[in-house]
Amino acid sequence: MTPNNLVFPGIKRVSRVYPIWFLIYGILLGSLVYFEIKIPVVIFLLTLFFFAKTVLLDYKIFKINRKRVYWLEHGPFHFLIVVIGIFSFLGWSYFEGIVGFATFLIALLGFLLDFIKDLKEDPVVYRAVSAQETMLK
Repeated sequence: MTPNNLVFPGIKRVSRVYPIWFLIYGILLGSLVYFEIKIPVVIFLLTLFFFAKTVLLDYKIFKINRKRVYWLEHGPFHFLIVVIGIFSFLGWSYFEGIVGFATFLIALLGFLLDFIKDLKEDPVVYRAVSAQETMLK
């Protein structure tokens, strides 16, 4: 193992999974921007839901046994919301009205918390769940 893998065991998984989700969320959010579909309440609620999931479940404020999903990531969603927010706050009219300040802040915190957790999380937790599911079948 390289020194980076010792400090950040999830770096390989993040580098493999995040680009796929950047593309998916980029297409969805890009479509909203391109077609000028401004639904800030829906964006806020999605951002709040993903943030609450990260804080409450991933940081184990509520200890709930749940299925580990290897491929589903919302860090890229938060990051793209932050980018849209920055462009909006810079005054680019194309991006105005999509992301409010509260959504921007929640997305920024959500991205930082989720990204750090993903980098530090050992990917073994995902393999262990897959092995258990295979044994149960």
